[in-house]
Amino acid sequence: MNWERTTEEKIRKSIENGEFDDLPGKGQPLNLDNYFATPAEWRASFSLLKNANVLPEMLDLHCDIERLRLRCEKASDPEEKMQIQRKVNELETKLNLEKELFRKRK
Repeated sequence: MNWERTTEEKIRKSIENGEFDDLPGKGQPLNLDNYFATPAEWRASFSLLKNANVLPEMLDLHCDIERLRLRCEKASDPEEKMQIQRKVNELETKLNLEKELFRKRK
């Protein structure tokens, strides 16, 4: 039996046994906002860390900033844009402090 066939058989048995029935987010669309807000060169490592629940705060902040920037671009209300930009500035300050602390630890 080859590797692919073995894998397919294990997946089929798991489905039959209901092992995938209680997965988080079942039946809901995937939220890929943070994934696409992350620079392409960081995506693979980011996904691994996120799935292991060990996301460094710097990466988390970066994703939040990018997500807010995208939201700001789509916003039509000037007041909303201003509030989003304030939050972006606040998070950028926090991110810069985290980066500085990281550099000092090296």
